[in-house]
Amino acid sequence: MKRFYQIIAIIFTLIFVLSYACISPGAATVFESDGFYYARTSSTTADLYGRSATDADLVIPKDFSEYYVTNIVDSAFSGDENIETLSFGKSMLLERIGYYAFKNCIHLTGPVTFAGRISTIGTSAFENCSSLEKVVFNAYVADIPDQCFYNCSSLSTVVMNDRIQSIGKFAFANTALKEITIPDSVTSIDPTAFDGCEDLVIYCNSGSYAHEFAEENQITHVLLDTDNGYYLGDVDNNRAVEILDITFIQRSLANMTIPDDYNIEHGDIDGDNQITSTDNAIMMRSLAGLITDFPVGEWVVQHEIHQY
Repeated sequence: MKRFYQIIAIIFTLIFVLSYACISPGAATVFESDGFYYARTSSTTADLYGRSATDADLVIPKDFSEYYVTNIVDSAFSGDENIETLSFGKSMLLERIGYYAFKNCIHLTGPVTFAGRISTIGTSAFENCSSLEKVVFNAYVADIPDQCFYNCSSLSTVVMNDRIQSIGKFAFANTALKEITIPDSVTSIDPTAFDGCEDLVIYCNSGSYAHEFAEENQITHVLLDTDNGYYLGDVDNNRAVEILDITFIQRSLANMTIPDDYNIEHGDIDGDNQITSTDNAIMMRSLAGLITDFPVGEWVVQHEIHQY
């Protein structure tokens, strides 16, 4: 009888173990195709795990035998020093780029354009991509995560669309950014987002969160919606360029006074930041129709600049 109960106990133990194994998530089965590693996640979708290829140009594939790539897993291409260019153009169903996915891809130059249905980018996804120069957001990404481009020391150009809502901790810290246009859609920027970006200028609209952020952090900013300007050569501010404007340029060159509400700097036709006889000559020849090489009479936009 004792042996009988021992057998029953063993049977129940086996049943428990087998049942647990059936309901426990197992490791994904990873396949290789055309130099990529992937795993199926449904009857129609797949995760991208990385690659075995060493090509300099990385084009994220659309699918593997109709298993469409929707996710690049965490660290998938991290440390791949062979990558020089990256394109998401074919992967129109890709939704997520994982944590550290392209971290330490030190030869990736870009530009990198986030397109299609990409909506999520993981923390540190492009951290330490020291050769990356330009990124363009042209997708559904709402949040630029913490350290996304941290230490991308060559990154000098970032183009945002109006889906961006937040910029995380150290997101663009220690990059080469000198200027960036931040849309009104952004309502959160971490104070460390641009740490180490010397001489950064933020372009934004007045009253926007970016405007508030720039003022609070004493970052030089240009207000894009407070445009004022003038017609090049219109010294007397009558919204026309005529012989009288040339007269005032000549008076200035002769150190004679001109009215206080006139702007002699509008007569700087050759753009050398000073009024000279060359500007006078260009004005005369332009008004006579003898030359068209200079934009005399064209509208020059001046934005409101706040410097610190």
